[in-house]
Amino acid sequence: MSPTDMPPANSGSAQDPARPPRPCPICGKPRNADVAPFCSSRCRDRDLMRWLDDGYAIPGRPASTTGPDGTDAREAFDDDEG
Repeated sequence: MSPTDMPPANSGSAQDPARPPRPCPICGKPRNADVAPFCSSRCRDRDLMRWLDDGYAIPGRPASTTGPDGTDAREAFDDDEG
């Protein structure tokens, strides 16, 4: 098969025809290419605010409150404030 007989690697379509387009992760409306992956700047800004307000978190073990010397690190912090 010569290179001219091969189909183009990217036909210009951003979506795979076998996969339906993904909706806006905030409201579920169809995406807008100008603010992808969101549908509007409002949803983009709402997502940013969730990040800034610690609305998203990666699950994991709780952080240890014991310092390297075995004392409670929270108590040492409280002593420094007063």
